[in-house]
Amino acid sequence: MKIAIVSSRGGGLDTYALEAGHWLTRHGHTVHLIYMGEQTPPPLPERYAALHVHAARPRKYLYYLSRLRLPYASIIAQYERTRAVAQVASAIRSANGLDFVEIPEGYAGARLMGGIPFIVRLQGAEWAIRRYCEDGTYPRIIESLQGRMMLAAQQRHSVSMAYATFIAGACRVPPRLIDLIRYPIDFAQFPQREPPPNGPPYHLATVGRLERRKGVHTLIAALPKVWAAEPETYVHFFGKDGSFGRPQIDAALPPDVQRGRLIFPGFVSRQQLIDQLYRTHVYVGPTRFETSGLHLQEAMSAGRPVIATQVSALPEFIRHQETGWLVPLDDADALADAIIHALRHPEEREAYGKAGRELARRMFDIDTVMPQQLALYGRDF
Repeated sequence: MKIAIVSSRGGGLDTYALEAGHWLTRHGHTVHLIYMGEQTPPPLPERYAALHVHAARPRKYLYYLSRLRLPYASIIAQYERTRAVAQVASAIRSANGLDFVEIPEGYAGARLMGGIPFIVRLQGAEWAIRRYCEDGTYPRIIESLQGRMMLAAQQRHSVSMAYATFIAGACRVPPRLIDLIRYPIDFAQFPQREPPPNGPPYHLATVGRLERRKGVHTLIAALPKVWAAEPETYVHFFGKDGSFGRPQIDAALPPDVQRGRLIFPGFVSRQQLIDQLYRTHVYVGPTRFETSGLHLQEAMSAGRPVIATQVSALPEFIRHQETGWLVPLDDADALADAIIHALRHPEEREAYGKAGRELARRMFDIDTVMPQQLALYGRDF
């Protein structure tokens, strides 16, 4: 097959596009990556050298429109993104042939695709996340536009049952039309390793933009209690600055309280992140919403026990007191208690880490997930 996958640089969507594309090329398919908003195609690591990379550039007026914060600018942006992707896909089809395009939701205007078959992969559009988190900053007409786009698609598949259920209700798409295809994880990148040595110093890690949606505020609020119990506990934040970034963190926990125990590597390479997971005693994901929770799935794949919030898709694969711990939303006290308990019970950490790795292999192994996805690809084309 000749497939184009639409993505954006960084984050779970990019990880999926690269890893799925890598697997598909190794199994004889041709894969084009279309990066939205890039001026020039970004260089990729050698692992992904077989992928063909393209840049889709929306017209310049979109940037200025977004700065004006007009109420319906998001609708115009969706159409403009779709137009830009369709232009690139049309050029690929004319030059090399193309069976279909796989796009994330967040695009609109099926007619703009110019007759190119497309699949919608439900991964977590900005409007959906905001609606799910109930801040209501996007106009509801977008749900109608997304519903029409999904109904015009050849297929629709979601990365979790929770998100599929939400989309089906919000966009009035019959649930039977949405298939479940989890994020694929290549376990060759996550070999079995011994856990880090027990005892202080302890290392926690969390991945994601520094913002309230990722629960950074809850983790920061939990740390004084954690440090009172286990002073040598270090927290590694992997992700770009955001709405609850370094200034907000320093205001909540002044540097004399932090004492160098907060570490901000920022956005690092995938291999650096994987290496750090193996040095982590407990992975913490106090997020307020996840369409799937790829960062938690990868931590489990590395054999690390996880602490996460009991919301959205996370209970689908995190088993409380079996592969980790689930805590209530925005509950800093419960999060602190879970972290302290995990640090003080190494036998539970080891058992939960092993159980989580086995569960992740059953649910997310790329050699299981991608054949299921291929079967969907071939079903209607």
